[in-house]
Amino acid sequence: MVINKKSVMVFFVLLLAFNVVLAQDPIVSHTAIKDKAILGDQFIFSVTVENPNLDDQSYRFFVPSYPLFEWVFEHDENDIDVPARSSKTFDLIMYPYDKVEKDPGNYGITLSLTGIDDKTISVSHLFNLEILSFDKALDTDLELPESINPKRDTVFRVKLKSNYDSDIDSLKVGLKSDYFNEVQEIGTLSSNSEIEKEFLVKFEGAITPGENDIHVLIYENNELVYDKIDRITLDSYTDVKEKATPETGFLYSKYTLERTNDGNSISYETYSQRLTWFARIFTQVNEDPTTVTKGNGYYVYEWDFSLVPGESKTITVDTDYRTFSVIALLVLIIAGVLYWYLRKDILLTKRIISVQHHPKESVTTLSVMLRLRNKSRSRISNIKLTDMMANVVEKPFNLTGHRPTKITGDVATRLLWDVPQLDGKSEMVITYSVKCKSKIIGHLPMPKADLMYVKDQRTRRVSSNKPKMFK
Repeated sequence: MVINKKSVMVFFVLLLAFNVVLAQDPIVSHTAIKDKAILGDQFIFSVTVENPNLDDQSYRFFVPSYPLFEWVFEHDENDIDVPARSSKTFDLIMYPYDKVEKDPGNYGITLSLTGIDDKTISVSHLFNLEILSFDKALDTDLELPESINPKRDTVFRVKLKSNYDSDIDSLKVGLKSDYFNEVQEIGTLSSNSEIEKEFLVKFEGAITPGENDIHVLIYENNELVYDKIDRITLDSYTDVKEKATPETGFLYSKYTLERTNDGNSISYETYSQRLTWFARIFTQVNEDPTTVTKGNGYYVYEWDFSLVPGESKTITVDTDYRTFSVIALLVLIIAGVLYWYLRKDILLTKRIISVQHHPKESVTTLSVMLRLRNKSRSRISNIKLTDMMANVVEKPFNLTGHRPTKITGDVATRLLWDVPQLDGKSEMVITYSVKCKSKIIGHLPMPKADLMYVKDQRTRRVSSNKPKMFK
């Protein structure tokens, strides 16, 4: 057989065309190096691409659909060059975009391996991976004291154990409840290691006794990634704070008592205040006492009340003498003014000092004494003194002391004395005798003596007592 050059060339062209038409898809396989990771960590797969074709091929991974753009995949070279009838193994790294929030769980990521020169060469490959929650990556154990008294600082211990095969960086651990919030730095927690943190906790606020929630919190890069709820039992207690505020002033006192229950259980309280009977008259309280008892000259006010947690009670006892004192002072001033206005500086007394009967003449001689006493310390001038006797038979006689200025009348005799002055704290005695008809003795009216003087530009009049005949 003779084969010419033209036949050989046609044969090779047909062979090449047949090979192109029959180009085979690559064979993709992988081994998981790290297919379980926490969010923020990387997933690593060892990928093998086998080229079954007779010529060298270049491939590239592509994302087949939009949602998968939430994932980043990387390997050493953009193009995967595989010689003819050979394979190539490389590491493929995958992780979500930073701004994409992924919930823990299983995910299937499908990538397409496509030929660069021949787009008809394409194969899809599935990568299965799991985003671990932190409760799978970490174990936490909260160590509680036997009893928890919220009034005292309490020590809690938190143990963290890593079940993860890589180090976890930028960690913090916290304890939180309705009464405290504490956070401590951990830093890096090595793979499969264990660490313990101790918290000295101070309880604050209104505390409810009994069971309460407590949260064990884990932060990564200052973001909360773990929240485990435990239960703690808090003891009941009372913590009553008392604030007493006394106020005193002129004729005034005020006592304010405030009690606040800062505990977590009901507190039953009693407060008492003792008052004299006089102080009680001028005392007001903001709330009526529960009981009022009397003993040993005092009144005892007693208040009984209960305080729930967080409740306050204020009792005010206000004793005020000022209004009474002002009224009493005004009364005294008015009384003083009236006394000053109405007072009599001269005391005038009139007495019958002797009675002498004359049967033959049917007359009786009466001796009369007038006494003027200046009660003040100042001198009183220009005193006008008058006295009168009825049924007389002759004019008065035996006049002693200051003599009268004028004597008028016959049957009814009036005597008038002008006393120029009477020194302070001094007195003057005037006596005179008068004869009266005996048959009217006992029926004779004994008139009062009167005097008049001017003091402080005001005329003052003074009358004596009404004398008795037989005293």
